[in-house]
Amino acid sequence: MEGFVVVLPNTYFAVSNKEGHFEITGVPAGQYTVAVWHPKLKAQPKPVTVEAGKPATVDFALAR
Repeated sequence: MEGFVVVLPNTYFAVSNKEGHFEITGVPAGQYTVAVWHPKLKAQPKPVTVEAGKPATVDFALAR
């Protein structure tokens, strides 16, 4: 059995569903860096611009 604790400095986070999709709501407009974490796979953080009232999309491909 394994367990992981992730401590974040903000309230903007999500857990992906079985298909790997996630949604983070209530993010104020601005420029951000989105990072993903997996215990065995790696992904690079990506920049995203959030515009007021519009959805923003970020796609990740995890690699070994």
